[in-house]
Amino acid sequence: MSIDEPFYPLTHKLGRKLREAKLTAAEWRLWSYLVELDPYGEKYLDFDSQTVMQKCDISKTTLWRSMCKLQELGLFDFQDKGFHFKNEMGVSKMKQPFQKRNEDFKNETEDFKNETAISKMKPEISKMKSSEAETPAQQGSQNPSEIKIYKDFTDSLSEGGEREKFFKFVKEKIREFNPPINDLEAWLASQTKTGNYNFRVYYAMFQKEVKKESPPSQDFTNHPQLQEWLEACRENPAMFVNRGGPREERPLRLEFKEWAESTKRLWGELET
Repeated sequence: MSIDEPFYPLTHKLGRKLREAKLTAAEWRLWSYLVELDPYGEKYLDFDSQTVMQKCDISKTTLWRSMCKLQELGLFDFQDKGFHFKNEMGVSKMKQPFQKRNEDFKNETEDFKNETAISKMKPEISKMKSSEAETPAQQGSQNPSEIKIYKDFTDSLSEGGEREKFFKFVKEKIREFNPPINDLEAWLASQTKTGNYNFRVYYAMFQKEVKKESPPSQDFTNHPQLQEWLEACRENPAMFVNRGGPREERPLRLEFKEWAESTKRLWGELET
């Protein structure tokens, strides 16, 4: 019997080792891709990190974390051959807000906390939000990066009506805006005056409503992947919940995210 296509022999020992390692979906993708590049392990090979991130659909942070995991398990040996680096806190950056992203997420957290008060002040909050909303002319001048970021977000929404429920929630919230929002998705993809994306602000509010209906019941303090999940959740909460692992794991990840928020662990306000 001849096999025309290249293949990788998976031994019982290696298969058992991989199962017992409880690899994340990202770690599985990285492992399988590297095995394709180097099935024999006879010599060191070079790879381009940008290519690997694209092929495995993972971020830079996840790539390094996954490499460390595979190194610790003895599955691969990664040798450092130097790095490119840039000082993100250099003198030229002194005048810029150096924690803009963290502040954006903290704004979302504040939206969570203030939702009860918002519901009692609809006329006032509608006026306030409409002043922050972009004009129709501005809505039509999106740049490609905004469109891609928004598309990644909508693609990450789980099946089973979450997308429809989210849009229904947003439409209700902006119903009294003056001037009205003519292109809902273009407006959601645009940024507020503070630099945050409208879809992130309203998705945070939407998840607060979902949380009220189904409060978290688990304590994840001793979860074996606590730190890893916290980092992934901080990087992109929606992606962590909806695309961070197998579909059947989504309810657990959503519960973890809600637990991390309610215990103030998500943004590091409480020591883990």
